[in-house]
Amino acid sequence: MKSRLQAKGIMGGKIGIVASFEEMQSTKDRVNGFISAFEHSTFSISDVRYSEGLEPVAKRMATEMIREGYVGIFGGNDYCSTGCGNAVKQTGADIVTVGFDNSPSNRRHVREGHLNAFIAQRPEEMGQQAVKTALRLMKGKKLNGFTAYTTTDIVTKDNVDQFGKDEAPEETSPVQFNIQNVTE
Repeated sequence: MKSRLQAKGIMGGKIGIVASFEEMQSTKDRVNGFISAFEHSTFSISDVRYSEGLEPVAKRMATEMIREGYVGIFGGNDYCSTGCGNAVKQTGADIVTVGFDNSPSNRRHVREGHLNAFIAQRPEEMGQQAVKTALRLMKGKKLNGFTAYTTTDIVTKDNVDQFGKDEAPEETSPVQFNIQNVTE
């Protein structure tokens, strides 16, 4: 977000965060990580608002931030990002918006210019790491502060086509996963 703002000639100002549930660890981690990216900058994280995971509430919050003159908004999950994109679409605001989660609505908002970017996780990789960790525990191994890192991608207009279509799939099929092929 910082580079997008600076590319637009915006060197400071208020940035808001629309997050889902205040008590969720993933929300706390995303909010804290986003805030840390702006430490020692001329931008201020002026507000964190919690939408309880509801897109209409996130849209209202983002619309309020736009009207209050914020220069950027971060949507902390799919519903919050969609709400931010919908607020930009409805208001026609020229504001930098970055979201989180790969979804049909977020891809559409990036293509249409209502979100500048979003962060996409790799669920398959996360699942594999979870199974590997469970196997370690089942074998009696200790984790001792073990952290499994997985890849994320920054999705923009330049690469959004690599991350799926805008429509939700009509049918989903279960992922085939062979636990015998998993090794530590």
